[in-house]
Amino acid sequence: MSKPRAFLFDVDNWLGSITVEEMSGDAVKAYMYLLCRSWHETPMATLPNDDARLARMAKLNADDWTLVRGEVLPQFESDGNGRIFNARCMLDTQR
Repeated sequence: MSKPRAFLFDVDNWLGSITVEEMSGDAVKAYMYLLCRSWHETPMATLPNDDARLARMAKLNADDWTLVRGEVLPQFESDGNGRIFNARCMLDTQR
């Protein structure tokens, strides 16, 4: 079984999100890159819970990641096995 090529991106929810609205531009960029990257990971819709790898996946250097991680990481939960996931993205894997 192949992975779906896309996840649902609800523009109204994204633009209407207070969380996204309050993020800095670099945090929004990092968040979007991480959501997209998680779609291609195994297990699907997860990311490694590792700051160095997350920074690279978010297209940020370590210093810039340190500045935005507090805005971005609350949008993810731990799976208890060294990976994190966004609950909304995870729901899309079950559709």
